[in-house]
Amino acid sequence: MQDSRKNMFRKCLTFLLAFALLFSSMPMTAFAETEPTEANNLVMLDHLVEAPEQTYEEEDNLEEDDAYVENDNAAQLDIDSLSQEIIYALSSDLAVQNLALGTTGNQVLATPHLQPSGSPTFTVVENPNGGNSIEVSGRTANWNTIDLLRGPLDLEIGQLYTITVSGRMEAPFDTFVIAGPTSPFGWLASTTPNEEGEFTLTATINYTRLNDAQFANAFRLQAQNNSTYIIDEIIVHHVGTEPEWTPPIETLDP
Repeated sequence: MQDSRKNMFRKCLTFLLAFALLFSSMPMTAFAETEPTEANNLVMLDHLVEAPEQTYEEEDNLEEDDAYVENDNAAQLDIDSLSQEIIYALSSDLAVQNLALGTTGNQVLATPHLQPSGSPTFTVVENPNGGNSIEVSGRTANWNTIDLLRGPLDLEIGQLYTITVSGRMEAPFDTFVIAGPTSPFGWLASTTPNEEGEFTLTATINYTRLNDAQFANAFRLQAQNNSTYIIDEIIVHHVGTEPEWTPPIETLDP
């Protein structure tokens, strides 16, 4: 047993000595670091594992997501634009805006949306923001003014609307209102002009007011005294649906 171990030890020692002699006979340049060359780079590139061809599935998906977002935004814009849909604007009413400054008389209201109440004097004057405004003067009573007609607005029961009126009043200042043109002449909105006589007011029109007989035909825009005033803008917006309103149930006769 001992002789066998000795023989194995001698063989290992002989192998190590032979490997040491072989290593010492090799030139040291074989282990020197070489400068990279174009040829070496090409050889290295040849040995690289070829990368799989890039696909653009991820990029295509991103574009589809972007398109989806854009469409979603467009849908949101449609909703927003609906909520701010302009039903009527004096500044866009060509029947008024195409008149020359200084035009006077009832022809100033030769538009299907407006009509005179009483017999004041209507005159086209310059709007500070551009375009034409309507001056209402010669008022012998507070109801001598302008009516905004409901018919051409085509307001629907169950929808929500706002009416905004802005203008300027000559002294003495008094309350300006959006009201019913028939008894009991209820006010939908009111405001007091500022120190310069400027005013803006907004009335919300819901199904209750649309069903109210005093607003069946028009909305009256008037100062509560007889002062002269100027209407710079009348704008009617559709702002959504009436959440508290439900259509009546139609019953059929047997």
